[in-house]
Amino acid sequence: MKETLELELRPNYTQNTHYLQSLCEKWLSKYKLGRRNSTQYQLPAPDSPIATFDDSEQAPAKKKKNCQPTSACTSSAYRDSSAETDALEYLSRAGYSGLSVADLARLLPPDAFEDELIVMADVRAYFHVAYKRIIDHIPLKIEHTLHQALAGKLSVTLLQSLIVDTTARGDFAERMKELASEDPAIALKRDHLQARRVRLHEYRRKLVNFSA
Repeated sequence: MKETLELELRPNYTQNTHYLQSLCEKWLSKYKLGRRNSTQYQLPAPDSPIATFDDSEQAPAKKKKNCQPTSACTSSAYRDSSAETDALEYLSRAGYSGLSVADLARLLPPDAFEDELIVMADVRAYFHVAYKRIIDHIPLKIEHTLHQALAGKLSVTLLQSLIVDTTARGDFAERMKELASEDPAIALKRDHLQARRVRLHEYRRKLVNFSA
C-alpha cells in the first residue's frame, strides 16, 4: 500500500486524458455558473442583532421577517431555472439540440478570473480521476502481492519442506509411496462395489439363460 500511495506523489499525471478533459470541461462550466450566480450561495444576513430576553414579544415578528430573504432566494432560483429552461428550448428550436444547462456556461464572456477557474477545474478533475484509480489499485495490490503470492508459493514450499524432511529421515521412497497411496477406506469401498457389480452381472446372465 505504501508503494501504491507513493505513486500519487509528484510528478502526478494520468494517461486517461480523454476522461480528464471531459471532467475539466464539466467542472469549469459548473464553476462559471456558480460565479455567474454567486448570490445563490450567500446566506441571508440578519436584519437585527441577536434578540435578548427583553424583546421576546417582538421575536415572532422578527422571525417572520427573517424568513423573507429565504423566500426571495427560492423565487430567484426558480426564475433562474425557468430562464435556463427557456434558453435551452430556444436553442433547440434554432437547431442546437441536445444541450444541457452546463453547456450554457460556454456562452458566457471571458471572466476576469478565468485562469483561476481553470486551475480549480483541473484540480477537481484530476482528483476525481486519481481517486477512481486508487480505489482499484489498493485492492489489486493486496490481492496480487498477498493472496495470489501465497497461493502460488504454497505448493512449492510444501513440496520443498517434504523433500527436506524425508531426505533427512532416510525413508524418502516409503514416504512418497504413503503420500501417493489411496485412502484405505476408499479402496475397501471400491473393492466392495466391484464385487457387487460382478455378482449382478452373474445374476443377469443366469436370468437370460433361464428365459431361453
